Amino acid sequence: MFADQLRGARADAHLSIASLAELAGTSRAAVTDYEAGRKIPRVDTAERIFQALGKTYAPVEYPRAWPVRLDNDALAPLAGWAPNRDRMLKKARRDQAVIVDADASAERLEVSWGQVKTIVEGTTVTGDEISVWRVRELSGSAAKVLQGIELGDEPRLTVITRGALVAANSDLDVPRRAIDFLVRATQHGADPAFTRHQIGGFLAHHGYPWLWVPHQLGHDYRRALVACMRQGEGNLMARVLTASIEGA
Repeated sequence: MFADQLRGARADAHLSIASLAELAGTSRAAVTDYEAGRKIPRVDTAERIFQALGKTYAPVEYPRAWPVRLDNDALAPLAGWAPNRDRMLKKARRDQAVIVDADASAERLEVSWGQVKTIVEGTTVTGDEISVWRVRELSGSAAKVLQGIELGDEPRLTVITRGALVAANSDLDVPRRAIDFLVRATQHGADPAFTRHQIGGFLAHHGYPWLWVPHQLGHDYRRALVACMRQGEGNLMARVLTASIEGA
């Protein structure tokens, strides 16, 4: 995963391999090997490279691959989907306030639809301070992911939490990879809403619907969260989230 992190960080910094090598005091061949995954640098070298990229490198442990229970029937609404990237991106942009409002409802925040819509539009509102703050965070997260995919960037399904790096299983197809990552990231303590935004953007990037929690399924969603955290059970979560694609 170091190779993926390095490639992503260098792309974000808009640096060539040669420029990064010069800034980090290493060779172009070494950086090329690190990005290709042929070699892994020493910790001090990795720290120097990431410092040159304006980032902090922190060694993490790779957690064991906890099994995720995810049956085919739970993924059926996505498995049979005919991907259409342009349509899904337009829909995600149009539904941005709906997505954030669904997040707020799932977390039982004390905000109205009008307040959510106003925050998503970039206007300050008054109200319960904690709820308003959280909606701003949710809105910023969804907007950042959406802006990235509109620019053609595939959201990277990785998260560092509790000192461990959780990454998507690239051997799985797109729908299963997204839900599998959501379940495992949740198991390891990642923010559920921000992780849903990651997989929502990932799915939309590949032409699938951005998933959210339907208001009427808030209770089932909370049960699904517990099942993810305790048993790696993804079926209930998949059924809750795919219920949002009706009419997409």
